[in-house]
Amino acid sequence: MKRSIRQMLVAAAAACVLCPAMGQTFPDRPVHVVVPQLPGGSSDLIGRILAEYLREKWKQPVLIENRVGANGNIGTDYVAKSAPNGYTWLLTYSGSHAINPALYKKLPYDPQRDLIAVATVAQLPFVLVSHPDLPVRDVKDLVALAKSKPGQLNYGAQNGAINHLIGEIFNRTAGVKTVQIPYKGAPDSLVDTVSGLLQFNYASLGSVIQFIRSNKVRPLAVTSAKRSAFLKDVPTVAEAGYPALTTDSWWGILLPTGTPPDIVNKINADVNEALRRPELMTRFATFGAEPYLTSPEQFAKVANDDIVRFRAIVEQSGVRSEQ
Repeated sequence: MKRSIRQMLVAAAAACVLCPAMGQTFPDRPVHVVVPQLPGGSSDLIGRILAEYLREKWKQPVLIENRVGANGNIGTDYVAKSAPNGYTWLLTYSGSHAINPALYKKLPYDPQRDLIAVATVAQLPFVLVSHPDLPVRDVKDLVALAKSKPGQLNYGAQNGAINHLIGEIFNRTAGVKTVQIPYKGAPDSLVDTVSGLLQFNYASLGSVIQFIRSNKVRPLAVTSAKRSAFLKDVPTVAEAGYPALTTDSWWGILLPTGTPPDIVNKINADVNEALRRPELMTRFATFGAEPYLTSPEQFAKVANDDIVRFRAIVEQSGVRSEQ
């Protein structure tokens, strides 16, 4: 046993010596960025834009892989069980990372034990939107219409996703009965909102802003604590009288626990450098995203605080997964 412990200590010491060299040479081969949400959504857009700038800096491929399913659990579990060498990333958002621990009875991974926070990338609010033909101009009108037509107004959301939770809280706090229609992801539900199959919806600004700009949906309120710089005339849900719906969403990068600190810090520094570039800010602005810069320690606090916060929101919403 003593010999085994000694060998472990020698190996750990050697790893510490190698860490700086690893950080200096990283990356020397392709980096795989796992996005556990559907192509075309905000996570996918954010990941692909960031990947372009990192490819340019590193002169290495940065490959986006959409591993979808189970509200992001499939892709997240894949990364959590990957080698902790910095070459397999998780790029996800708060709605998946922070909600799933409360939503599911048992996860195949522990987000706080098996993953480490590396860098936030962007912030985006969710937007409550309606089809233009729906006779509503604001949240007050929507509540009045929903009360006059209980069970007849539909919105689309993946079961247990953040927009599903917002919808359930809206029903409870407004005293209405709107109906969630299950979808695999935001892109499909937004198509049906634009066509009129769904009367209203809750969607991230990134996925819905093109439809707002083309007047295919009407924005009623944003879920962020303050008004969006891209929708200055649209009130917050708190201003509309429903502060319980307030939630700010982040998108960020996490790695398997055990990834060397030098690699974590290098990724954080290089991501933050990319986020400061005016041309990236401009590209983010096309779909309403704002760069969000943090240290690994700051991101860890944000992520852990959200796990606690969303546990309370899940309890309030009454939503639970059968799994």
